[in-house]
Amino acid sequence: MIGRGNSATLRPRESLPTAEPKSAHEARPVLTVRSGSVTTRRTRLELWGARQCRWTCTQSWSQGTEKAPNAVTEALVSIQRYRLAKRYLLAPIAPLVERWGLSPPPSELKARALRSLVMPKLVAEGRSFCREVEPGLRFQGNTKDLLALEVYLFGSRGWQPNLTAFLQRRLAPGDVFVDVGANHGWFTMHASRLVGNTGSVVAVEASPILADRLRANIQVNNLRNVRVVVAAAWSGPGELTLEHGPIEQTGITRVTSRESSSGDTRVRCDALCNLLTDDEVARCRLVKMDVEGAEFEIIAGLAGDLERFADHAEFVVAVHPSNASSPDSLDALMSIFANAGFAAYELPHSYAFRHFLLDTVPSSLHRLDDRPIEETDIVFSRQGDGVLDL
Repeated sequence: MIGRGNSATLRPRESLPTAEPKSAHEARPVLTVRSGSVTTRRTRLELWGARQCRWTCTQSWSQGTEKAPNAVTEALVSIQRYRLAKRYLLAPIAPLVERWGLSPPPSELKARALRSLVMPKLVAEGRSFCREVEPGLRFQGNTKDLLALEVYLFGSRGWQPNLTAFLQRRLAPGDVFVDVGANHGWFTMHASRLVGNTGSVVAVEASPILADRLRANIQVNNLRNVRVVVAAAWSGPGELTLEHGPIEQTGITRVTSRESSSGDTRVRCDALCNLLTDDEVARCRLVKMDVEGAEFEIIAGLAGDLERFADHAEFVVAVHPSNASSPDSLDALMSIFANAGFAAYELPHSYAFRHFLLDTVPSSLHRLDDRPIEETDIVFSRQGDGVLDL
């Protein structure tokens, strides 16, 4: 039993046999409960019977939560059966709904049908694919992962279309783009084409597993102007603990300064400017950061280096207020940019299917004067005067 103020570890019952892990990502994870904060870890259960089934989920445990290992196991078994049932029940109709849902004209009903009837089938199936998202630009992934799933369904609008459009309207041949939290490389791929042979892209990714998927997309597109940095951007040099996101949403992989335990992955970290060359800093046109809460540490490490960037350089920062240690952390982030002459503009984004089908890309961004209370992208720019044209 886990009581308030305790730190405990839960594992699946020993009576359940488990397979040997094939890699660090496949290693059997644990559920960790820590007082004073919410810790999200993976839970993976190996089920054996006529066939072996594996299911990965996330569990968020807050201070004072009490659950027994057998209750967790029973819940996972129940959900696994439910998902397998949906996979086979939806198999006959999912392809028909997919064709109808993606056909013009788009509608709210089609978005709901895709979300309810097609997505569960594709996630359960885990379909590997490689599709052309722009002329001459291909993306490969597996539909079990949210990012790849949405690219599979929606193509060129498959991942954060507003931010993708912002890159397309900002980057030009010869520019330098820095992708902090590159993941599968969606923005890295697009930026590489935009900056051309005279420009360059620096893709920073802390997870070795995601870095391999990033390199795969670089290779399939034969991109020669991309430099991959397998490290975590942070406030300074050192090592951090990497917490892998679940297979269904690798985008929530994150780094943390907590002490490591057995089986944890440790990764190198450093201030962002230390991961870049002097030429890359001087020529940088755009920096994108989406690192699940580490943005606060990265910006703290950038405080003394923002003046090294050109006047036209801009930063797009994914801000997660719930990941801030306190409201003061968010105020500090905003102040660091304001003190360097940057104004904040909100760039809306959503992961809802209706966003990909129905929403249009804004033609301009309005200045953000108040502290954001929900997850959003913020563009920090020295350009614009209350309104930032795209």
